[in-house]
Amino acid sequence: MTEIEKLLKNIVLGGVGAVATVVEQTGKAARTVIEHGDVVASRLVSKGEEAVRAGRDLTEELRRKVETAVDEAVKAAEECGAKEEETPDPETREALRQTIDDVQAHLDQLRAMLEKMNAEAATDDSEATDTPVDPEE
Repeated sequence: MTEIEKLLKNIVLGGVGAVATVVEQTGKAARTVIEHGDVVASRLVSKGEEAVRAGRDLTEELRRKVETAVDEAVKAAEECGAKEEETPDPETREALRQTIDDVQAHLDQLRAMLEKMNAEAATDDSEATDTPVDPEE
């Protein structure tokens, strides 16, 4: 497996990992809703909808970036007549590095969003457990 293939594989796996983390956090939020009832539900639902929208947008953008990087790598390899054991020319390498840096920046944005969501969820959890829920409200 060439270095480019390894890098692209890692980028794709990073995107999948980010999506899996979002799904996991959504499950935790759902358990909080079940445990603490309707008082917390409306806040978590709105935050969940916002996070899903943002995650969907970022995931779509990441997917497009990865597809573009793969297409560019294939095109560059075809244009150069590169074989698997050959390395791309410096211009192609720089273009691939830039694409990888762009994708990494998007992954960093996803991670920051997840950290923010985790912090907000932890705050909501502590608020929900500190305030008793009156079932008659």
